Amino acid sequence: MSLPLFDYGQLSDHCPLAGLIAPLLAHPATVQGRLFRTPSGQPTLLLGGRGEVHGRLLEGLPDRTLPLLDAVLGVHQGTARRVEVRAVHGLRAVSAWTWISVDARPGTLVKDGVWRGPVRR
Repeated sequence: MSLPLFDYGQLSDHCPLAGLIAPLLAHPATVQGRLFRTPSGQPTLLLGGRGEVHGRLLEGLPDRTLPLLDAVLGVHQGTARRVEVRAVHGLRAVSAWTWISVDARPGTLVKDGVWRGPVRR
């Protein structure tokens, strides 16, 4: 088994990966950082700082699934990278994988750190 995943919105139900994620155990969790809406309408995370990003810790993902997630989330295209973060669930802090944008212009700050999905126009 791989490290758990920290999902701050990029793996949410509206994502084409929802079928892979649905059977995993999910727990509310946070990471230190700031959440942004990219110019393309997707969430991205800037790690560090005083902010807190809310999401969920997903456990039980087989290691063989990580390369598929990398491909779908843009790692192979050079638009994202998978990083290890410290996620806090209750009183427990754990290492987890998440994906962040490599774009130097993160977009619009989501002040409360909670992703509510893409903007509907």
